[in-house]
Amino acid sequence: MTTIIASGSAPAETAISSWMTFLLAASCGLIVANIYYAQPLIGPIGAELGLPPHAAGLIVTMAQIGYGMGLLLIVPLGDLIENRGLVLGILAVGALALLGAA
Repeated sequence: MTTIIASGSAPAETAISSWMTFLLAASCGLIVANIYYAQPLIGPIGAELGLPPHAAGLIVTMAQIGYGMGLLLIVPLGDLIENRGLVLGILAVGALALLGAA
């Protein structure tokens, strides 16, 4: 027996609850806001690191360029690679980068 679902309606088991929608929206907002957190603190960060003002401004610029490059290069991989493997791979690369930075 085949069940036909009208277009525009989703089966009950695949519907996203309103609290999950709020959680995902808040997460996306915090992730995007993360690249702007350093902007009002550029003066104290540059002074603490001993950077001239033009070099301190690169902190925010490079964060925004890195975010843009991630959107350009990593997001399309979600269509090519299985999601679980992609997340595990990105976490592994991030962990290696943190170990290298330490």
